[in-house]
Amino acid sequence: MNELHDEFNKSGLSIVGVTGESTDKTEPWIEEHGARYPYAYLDKEVLSGFMKQMGMGGYPSAAIVNPKGKIVWTGHPSSISSSLVKKHMKGADKTPVELRAVVRNWPKEAQHVRASFKKGQLAKALTDAKKLPEEWNVAKDLEAAIERRVSKVKALHASGDYLGFTEAAKSATKQLAGLPEGADLTALVKEVKSDAKAKSVISGQKKLAKLAAKVAEARKPKDIVTLEKKVEKIADKHAGTFVEESAQKLMQRLRKKRSKR
Repeated sequence: MNELHDEFNKSGLSIVGVTGESTDKTEPWIEEHGARYPYAYLDKEVLSGFMKQMGMGGYPSAAIVNPKGKIVWTGHPSSISSSLVKKHMKGADKTPVELRAVVRNWPKEAQHVRASFKKGQLAKALTDAKKLPEEWNVAKDLEAAIERRVSKVKALHASGDYLGFTEAAKSATKQLAGLPEGADLTALVKEVKSDAKAKSVISGQKKLAKLAAKVAEARKPKDIVTLEKKVEKIADKHAGTFVEESAQKLMQRLRKKRSKR
């Protein structure tokens, strides 16, 4: 689910978890599985009614709601794939959530700016916004949103998460086309792609991601031990990098899982 959440979040879509369990049961599960998507708590009776209205049966369950607000799929979370979601998400607003939120207080006279903004045409939106009265703060809101978006992407690069950076920059540069910020990100991407160390890190991250997907499914002690050895091997090969840091976190999950067997 983490991988799907990351993919959808880049497109402005989201995965949100809801549980009727207590925090004592939920938080250890979140930690063990390394869940990165947002989640919320509901009273069990409220959750039961909610699930019934959504057409869900059994735990865990998931639902896909299309851009028109119609429930188009329900089933087990493990059955969700990016292709399944994309099939039903035609027409969805792909503007990232953190950018979408800034348009809420814009006046009606800024409708044309909002339209360009939601299409991801940030350069056009900003140019038109600067023609509006300064007191409306439309241009100011846009500039702040753009700065936040770029800062988040650059933070990935600064942390050494080169895979996360290149993936996030791919969608960001499309929306920032024509702006200096877009050119800066493009230059950073080229720098990463030409750097042997960065390419090695990306390769290690991809291998680690494949192993991470198997951790939640591992049940037998021997399978967990096998995964531990593979993760440790990757950590050793990429010592001192973001890969090692990620591998150590994955190792902690595996050790906790093994200790419970």
